[in-house]
Amino acid sequence: MLFRWGTLRWAPLVALVLALMTWVDYGAYGCWVEEYEELEAESQATERQRNRKAKVDDSSSSYKAKIADVNAKKWFCNGMVTKVAREVQESFRLPHD
Repeated sequence: MLFRWGTLRWAPLVALVLALMTWVDYGAYGCWVEEYEELEAESQATERQRNRKAKVDDSSSSYKAKIADVNAKKWFCNGMVTKVAREVQESFRLPHD
């Protein structure tokens, strides 16, 4: 038989130990939740910073693409001007015998 009536004298001590264990458990849980919330806030701040940098990089890359497009158009226009000038020169060239 596991239970004896004489063991009831230990009941207040067992209740006290259980209360202390519960108190320590909730205290540890509260510290853990507080630390988790700090980590979560830090993670969100890092994510916001990463998103901000990504937006800057995206606008920078689109700006670079626009510059490349303008430079390509300049190159194309300069090439066309040179080609047309050459054709005009050749059309007005006097034939040599």
